[in-house]
Amino acid sequence: MKEKNLHNQICTYIKIQYPNIIFLSDMSGLKTSIGTAVQMKALRSGRAIPDLIILQPNNLFNGLLIEIKVKVSDVYLKDLKTIKTNEHIKEQEIMLKRLSDLGYCATFGIGFDNCKKIIDDYLK
Repeated sequence: MKEKNLHNQICTYIKIQYPNIIFLSDMSGLKTSIGTAVQMKALRSGRAIPDLIILQPNNLFNGLLIEIKVKVSDVYLKDLKTIKTNEHIKEQEIMLKRLSDLGYCATFGIGFDNCKKIIDDYLK
């Protein structure tokens, strides 16, 4: 499964299960023309914005931000605890930490079931 398909499934789940929740998705991963990509980049604060942004505070957090991944090996080494050292994953990890420090629940979500659990736990 491709990440964009998983992302679509998660957004559809939210629309059905939580129809009153306001959310948006970062569009930087979409295939676009160079001109559109440059324009989109200019409208963001920087790189590594999480894929899914749920604008619903709860008792603990200001909102929920999820960096969506298809499989565990997209984020973690074989020990399943150590984050990969590639630049892109490290940037995402740093951004999630920054957002957590600002009072958001910000995390990697891996696969549909894990993302669904994160969302359900956060919203219930």
